Amino acid sequence: MRLAFIVLTLLALTGCEAMQAIDQGLYSVSESFTQKDKITGKRTVSSSREEQIKKGNAFIEAAIANADEKGLKYNASLDAKAYARLVRVFDRIQSVSHLKDERWQVLLIPEQSFNASVNGGTYVVVHIGLMNELSDDSELAAVIGHEFAHVAANHIGESSGHHNLASLMGSNSSQRSSFKTAFTHEGEEEADKIGILYSALAGFDPYGAHRVWNRFYKKSGDRSDMFVDHPVYSERAAQTKSVAEQVSQYYKAGNINPNHQSILKSNSLFAYQEDNGPEAGQGGGLASLLSASLQSYTQHLEAKAEEQRQSNRIANIKAVNGLLEVVDIEQLSQTQWRFLVKYTGNRNIGDLSFHGALYQGEAVLAKLQAKPTGYFSPGGQYYVIAQADKAAPMNTNMTAYRFKATEVTIY
Repeated sequence: MRLAFIVLTLLALTGCEAMQAIDQGLYSVSESFTQKDKITGKRTVSSSREEQIKKGNAFIEAAIANADEKGLKYNASLDAKAYARLVRVFDRIQSVSHLKDERWQVLLIPEQSFNASVNGGTYVVVHIGLMNELSDDSELAAVIGHEFAHVAANHIGESSGHHNLASLMGSNSSQRSSFKTAFTHEGEEEADKIGILYSALAGFDPYGAHRVWNRFYKKSGDRSDMFVDHPVYSERAAQTKSVAEQVSQYYKAGNINPNHQSILKSNSLFAYQEDNGPEAGQGGGLASLLSASLQSYTQHLEAKAEEQRQSNRIANIKAVNGLLEVVDIEQLSQTQWRFLVKYTGNRNIGDLSFHGALYQGEAVLAKLQAKPTGYFSPGGQYYVIAQADKAAPMNTNMTAYRFKATEVTIY
């Protein structure tokens, strides 16, 4: 509002028709490469929604045509029961979302991995592996809501728009893969929040997302030794639990909240800000451009802060690994290995996860992971039981290994 007032004052002082014409032109320019966020109403640098739908849908529909040509199965032909369940959950989530007036479709494909995705168009692509993993509709709803949220918050358009603008401005940050990863990470956090709100409004238990990520954490721990474009499992479990607590007031088990439209405008997570600034020709054009630039700059700073946070975490893990020494290794079964690890540091540590691989010559025998272990004190030696991703022959002549901590808490 202060920015709009300054711009309006300047134009009023000039009283010049030429300035009004320039501002009209600036408004047209702004409309061509910025968009309002459906969640908050903030304007960001982005391609138009129409362009995103056109490009995104063309890609998916080409893939569908290719599948038809090759006789590949998808949707009901792949798994009628899973597809019917997916559509039921999908329709309820869309009906309470910011995108309920668009014509959306879901596409179930035979990939066995745990994944779902959007590309800016009006399709949500879901892997059958995700459907098999999530038997709880509330957990499935959280994932579907997360994907709708990416588009409602315009993450696809914002990401490309921001990086293009940053490159034009000569930003060194925009060239770093770690920065791009951190920028994506921030969008993933926001999509989790919005998706959980959608779940609650649609009558699905908002704690579904927390259960998913808490289960994944207990199974494999975190990968804190690298830059990640999603929150690590422990953080994601904690964050989604916090969001569920905030939106549980909107949850009516099994029923769509009758006030969902007004709640989308203002709720415990965010509030939509109406544009009450000057009109085009009266300062609105300049105000629009400045607003989009300010929002882009804010996102840039937030991504840089996340990049630095992850960099510090990686450095911490690297330092701890320099204090861990594997002094013995034993194969317990075809799928289990036991490492005796000595800790030479001078501070207590715990909550360690380990990932690694076993080799015979140049060949990888198995990939290993150990979920969070217990307490390590200075000078102690501790057994770590690692689970292999596939069976390996007993008493194999193991010639090399790679095994390191990927998560740690220092006390």
